Amino acid sequence: MMNDPILVNFHCHSIFSDGEQTPEALAAGLAAAGVRYAALTDHDSIEGLPRFQEALKKRGAASLSGVELTTQFNGREAHLLGYGFDIENAELNATLSSLRQIRSLDVHSIAGSMRKAGSSRPNGGAPVVSAAPQGQLEIGEAIALIQRAGGRAFLAHPLVLEAELEELDALVGELKSKGLDGLEAIYAPFSESQRAALVQLAKKHDLLVCAGTDFHLSGVQGYPLGIEMPRAEWFQFRQAFFSSVNFSADAERGQKRCRGGAETGAWQPARAWYHSRQTAPLSAAFIRAACFSADTGRHRIIPLRHLGHHPAIL
Repeated sequence: MMNDPILVNFHCHSIFSDGEQTPEALAAGLAAAGVRYAALTDHDSIEGLPRFQEALKKRGAASLSGVELTTQFNGREAHLLGYGFDIENAELNATLSSLRQIRSLDVHSIAGSMRKAGSSRPNGGAPVVSAAPQGQLEIGEAIALIQRAGGRAFLAHPLVLEAELEELDALVGELKSKGLDGLEAIYAPFSESQRAALVQLAKKHDLLVCAGTDFHLSGVQGYPLGIEMPRAEWFQFRQAFFSSVNFSADAERGQKRCRGGAETGAWQPARAWYHSRQTAPLSAAFIRAACFSADTGRHRIIPLRHLGHHPAIL
């Protein structure tokens, strides 16, 4: 139904940081669990993203590019989730390489032996200056880095950074002034009351909300494969990443095309997946849905911006 929550996971890890599963195995598990939208957010690495996105696409699920950056904020470590960025962005890749080298991430990464010195995804181009040449990345610069790469930045598990809500409120206000886009308010290890308080905090500061479980390995209580995201927060998140300037104008026409009904022979949504244009900014990211016609027995590809808030693909 239109108001039912949607099962997502925008915070999970693979063997390319400290997870136990390959990107393909993780994608298979997420899809089998009924997760409809996900992001692989390895620590300071995006090496697994192409494999993860391709594996999810084959299973009819959708994905965003993602990463969990290790940053410094007022003298303490803070984790920042980046979404929807260009995975080929040279500055981002150079910075990730710097962060991994200084932190010796390979020591506890199963995929460490796969890594090579240099860029996270070297393309043979001209040298690019890292935003963290000394291996330390201030959170304000991390936010700007993600945004320069075409993405948006969210504070990961906020109560891990600061457990007292009043003090966290002040920190979030400071981060908002640095350009923060959202909070990971719906985080599996947090209680329902904590999640509700964080959603309200996000609203107070006019921030987006994301949802994730911090999944690393199977069988760990409190860290499931998926988590329910309320539709109100999902709509705002979806609109931020999967919209275009023509979204509102096209919504009604798209719903008519995909509403279904034997008497009209309309196209009915079957599944959706995410594609990221690697050389374009965030506004060019789009989802396509495969719509099936019961009359013709054929599928047709329709951009999501033409489907509006059709419940069958949300």
